[in-house]
Amino acid sequence: MVPSSIKSLGTLWRLRRFRWIAVLSALAYWLAFLFAIQDLTVHARVGPVALTLADRAWELMFQPRGPFHFEPIALLQLPFLTWTFAPLNAATGAVLAALVGLNISLAWLAVSRPRACRARPAAGILAALPGLLAGSACCGPVLFIVLGLPISASVIGLFGMLVPAAVVLLVLALLFNLRRVDAQSALA
Repeated sequence: MVPSSIKSLGTLWRLRRFRWIAVLSALAYWLAFLFAIQDLTVHARVGPVALTLADRAWELMFQPRGPFHFEPIALLQLPFLTWTFAPLNAATGAVLAALVGLNISLAWLAVSRPRACRARPAAGILAALPGLLAGSACCGPVLFIVLGLPISASVIGLFGMLVPAAVVLLVLALLFNLRRVDAQSALA
């Protein structure tokens, strides 16, 4: 199942629009992920570009702040933007972003070429929902805290499982959707 899915993905990757949708949606998700975990912030300060590296960066890089959230090792200050660079946070976001981008591209394929996916056009939108919901794992805890929901205290222990659950759900959705795609007819 997995080798044929990888082959289908390789075939679909030859579609220019498929690539663009995957890359642009992954980039948008990755930036949103970095904003959501507050590694990337916008501010009104206009100053010189500055890069500050942490002492003992190698040790600091693996120190967790929370579940799947790690300490930054560098601070990049740009006009209107500050990035506290944590390599493991950026990598986690990149994995989620790649999976979300591929799922969104498959949803586009199902809508634009339903015969290639052996589905009705509405099924493509529904196929994207698990990917988008699973991809929002970084924002769930923040949403509970901001809204002050009483349930947040009882489910706070489950938040550490959201990122691995998101990866599993995104991979399963991707494999399921790739299995349904006739990649050769999508190229036609």
